[in-house]
Amino acid sequence: MNTMEKVKVSDTRQPALTRAVIRQTGRENLEDIARHGADSGFAGFTYYNDTVNFYKRNAKLIKERLEQDASDFGQGLLEMVGGFVCLKSYKLTSWEVAEAINGRGEMAIQVQNALAWYAAEEIARELNPDL
Repeated sequence: MNTMEKVKVSDTRQPALTRAVIRQTGRENLEDIARHGADSGFAGFTYYNDTVNFYKRNAKLIKERLEQDASDFGQGLLEMVGGFVCLKSYKLTSWEVAEAINGRGEMAIQVQNALAWYAAEEIARELNPDL
């Protein structure tokens, strides 16, 4: 039995976000996302049009996850997002991150894309805890 069969959607931290990620990419991609990261190019998480729309539809759930994870890591939410590997080279200020999360500023697309990837990767890892 593979890990995907062991972890039920209802047993995840955020079943609604889990269902949204599965709808976006398909359950079959989640093990590879857990292994390689969402930036490796997976259906529903490749193009800005897809990732930004996913973020916008699920922003509340993604922000809830971010708040909890940032707290668990002893970081501020804006600091945590600014430290994402895919955003690090931009050296974003907290203000720029906050603006981008809310759809404003020149970095909105990149930050919202990163948050969609974050959601996909977190869900993929949660459903594949042995990886």
